Amino acid sequence: MKKQEFIERLTDDLGLEAGALNHEESMLKGLFTSLGVLIIIALCDEYFSKEITAENIKSITTVKSLMEMIGMENFHD
Repeated sequence: MKKQEFIERLTDDLGLEAGALNHEESMLKGLFTSLGVLIIIALCDEYFSKEITAENIKSITTVKSLMEMIGMENFHD
């Protein structure tokens, strides 16, 4: 998946305003609600077949750290 496509999908799925997450260094820490955690878990499973737990999400601070948890080999420019 293209990096920008992932960022846009993540922004949309989390119900954030367009452009709220505009690059890999955008901060995610503090944006997670209980529903947001479930959304990220589902997104990772659906698009990457990657199992991420709610406990794993606690260590995510930026879009890039989420992408690294998924595996950077899954993304391209």
